[in-house]
Amino acid sequence: MGVLLIGAVMYLALTVQNGLPGERYYILHAELADAGNLDTYDDVRIAGRDIGQVSAISYSGQDAHVTLQIEPGDAPIRQGSTIRIRLNGLIGDKFVQITPALRGPELPSGATIGLSATTTAPDLFDVLSGFRNRQISDLRATIRGLGEGFIGRGDDLNAAIGDSPALLRAARPLLKTLNANPAADRRLLPALDALADAVAPARFNIAGGFAPEAASLQPLAAHASSLAATLAQAPGVETTASQQLPVIDGLLAQTDGLASALRRLTRPAPAAFAATSALLRDAETPIRDATGLLRAAIPLVPVALRLTNRVNPLAAPLAQLFEDSIPLVTQIGLRTCDLIKAANWLRQAASYGQLPDGTLGPHNVVRVLEATNSDTVEGGPKLPSGLIATDSDPAPCTAFTEVIPSS
Repeated sequence: MGVLLIGAVMYLALTVQNGLPGERYYILHAELADAGNLDTYDDVRIAGRDIGQVSAISYSGQDAHVTLQIEPGDAPIRQGSTIRIRLNGLIGDKFVQITPALRGPELPSGATIGLSATTTAPDLFDVLSGFRNRQISDLRATIRGLGEGFIGRGDDLNAAIGDSPALLRAARPLLKTLNANPAADRRLLPALDALADAVAPARFNIAGGFAPEAASLQPLAAHASSLAATLAQAPGVETTASQQLPVIDGLLAQTDGLASALRRLTRPAPAAFAATSALLRDAETPIRDATGLLRAAIPLVPVALRLTNRVNPLAAPLAQLFEDSIPLVTQIGLRTCDLIKAANWLRQAASYGQLPDGTLGPHNVVRVLEATNSDTVEGGPKLPSGLIATDSDPAPCTAFTEVIPSS
């Protein structure tokens, strides 16, 4: 019994790292282009929480096959999840990070995640081994310069670290674009090197000049939601503006015409101003002479006011009289020729029955005929019908042109 007990303890000591006996773990396989010095029993994590371990690593050709042993309570993983091998630090152990998908079918135990969904973080020694001696010297100088620059700037560094996630998220589209064009990447690094050489002499001035820009950008950062809403309205505003451009072009054309007309209008203005100045200079003496007359007329102002007050009640009746006379005056103006001929007729009518000595006798009679050609005044003889025109309201200058029939 003692031997059996010792053997059981030794077996548990050797297999305990593989999990508890009898526990049914969720197994997931991952294909990796590079295992990156990953070891068995390294942690498997989701969002920084340990959910299992690497149970086995094997190689097939140039690819690595990693078996992940996940606790039953954290299973299953959905299709579309990604796996990445990451470092615990710059130099140290590695772990497998799983970024689970929120949608998609669940992967059964024993499923495999392919190469398209797996990546490996580069090892620091692998990165350093790719540098030549000059590049390593430059990197050493860069790290030393960063160390000197960060001295006494702990608060600023903490603030920058706090802002870095948002900065990296904003830079992700740019990095994706650069990664999709390797030729651009090869040109970018030499260009950055040339830019660094050009900026180096002015680096202190540049560093000290960021404060005003930061202060000017702070309101935009504080009102990011309002700025985003404004930018969201920009496409509609641009569309409306493009539709209104023809109207604006017409308005500009009209404005240009108005400006040309104003130029033509104001072209004589200097000469007019000069003439006005000369007139004002010449008027100085007459105005001075008129001053005495105006002073002498001051006592007449009360008399004139009393006269206007007396005449004021007659203003309205006179205005009404003039207004009522307008139709009569209008008709007289239209019948000027009738008045001229009527004056001659009145002169002849007044001389009818004149005495031999030239005086007017009591037997003078002015005959008045009715429109119906009836009897004459004083009971005289009747005139034959049709000898006199019967138009009682002839048009202007036509009354004396009417012809009396001869029959």
